[in-house]
Amino acid sequence: MATTVIKTDGTSIKIDKPSHVYLQPLDGTGELTTSIYDLDNVLRDSTKLPQADNTQTTIDSETTDVPIKVITKLGDRTFECTVEDVQDDILTNFCGFTASTDGTALFAPSQYNDLYCQVTVVCDYGSKHFAYVYPKLQLSAKTLAESLNSNLAGVSITGTAMNKSVTVGGSTQVCPLYTIKDFTLPVTAP
Repeated sequence: MATTVIKTDGTSIKIDKPSHVYLQPLDGTGELTTSIYDLDNVLRDSTKLPQADNTQTTIDSETTDVPIKVITKLGDRTFECTVEDVQDDILTNFCGFTASTDGTALFAPSQYNDLYCQVTVVCDYGSKHFAYVYPKLQLSAKTLAESLNSNLAGVSITGTAMNKSVTVGGSTQVCPLYTIKDFTLPVTAP
């Protein structure tokens, strides 16, 4: 069989600097709501999409130094960004605050409640948009109100990616993250 050498530079996709960070809440049944929040006031260099290191368990052999098997568990995928904005929708949808009946006050939660959203981080390259999509992020957000003389109050939106069944490009997969090479930016429906 002939060997094929594939040079990657001509087809490389170089990604940096997000142009959009979209958050779309999931309802109580795990379905996407109709509101997509395009975060405008994300603190520079606060958007992160890391994956923790994989963990490995080695099943050792009694008669040789070569392991029988190495069991590998994928590291958690997480997301974080800091939004310099404490408007009602951000606090209620992503931090679990509850609005008063007349809407003049917001009450912080007294215990953790599961909140989920879909996160889409879009980066532009050439004339296209590359998107990282966490279809189901379990939120662990918190408010930030520190050093207010020199900083803005905001929200640290963080969470852990969970598996969710998604259908994209004619394929259905269960995954915690997927990418789209030519993402179409959402627009307000008529």
